[in-house]
Amino acid sequence: MLSESQQKFVEATLRGAGPKAAAIAAGLSEKTAASAGSRMRRHPTIVAALEAVGFATPGAPLTVKAPAPRANQPEEKEPEEVADIGLPQTEDSLEFLEAVVANPNIPLGRRLEAAKTLLPFQHAKIGEKGKKATKAEGAANAAAEGNKFGARAAPAALKAVK
Repeated sequence: MLSESQQKFVEATLRGAGPKAAAIAAGLSEKTAASAGSRMRRHPTIVAALEAVGFATPGAPLTVKAPAPRANQPEEKEPEEVADIGLPQTEDSLEFLEAVVANPNIPLGRRLEAAKTLLPFQHAKIGEKGKKATKAEGAANAAAEGNKFGARAAPAALKAVK
């Protein structure tokens, strides 16, 4: 059941007015007519009234009816069983990915995806170490190369001073 303003809005829309003009014709404020017209154009009772006379509402959600099941249509098929391709029955994901990468029976694309997933677990990124570890490694390299600024060996024994 349409209210009086909704009925006026529907009549103005059928005459060809846009949402804003139809809202003004329905007696709504001119300041808010644009948003009110858009809101009314999507209102379920107004959409139903416009569809009843054969007017297609722009932007309205489409109502799609589900197709009726055919009489000769078979029931849903059960999923096909996956052939045993030699993967280990394990809960360890790294072991499973390594088996996928090494298995030649698996398509190459899947093996490549498994290798990409496995890569961060096998090789660290360059610069993956923290600042302190990098600094300590640099100091150890400098000392090993015989650099004059490198750390020197501690004296074998300290003598007491009298």
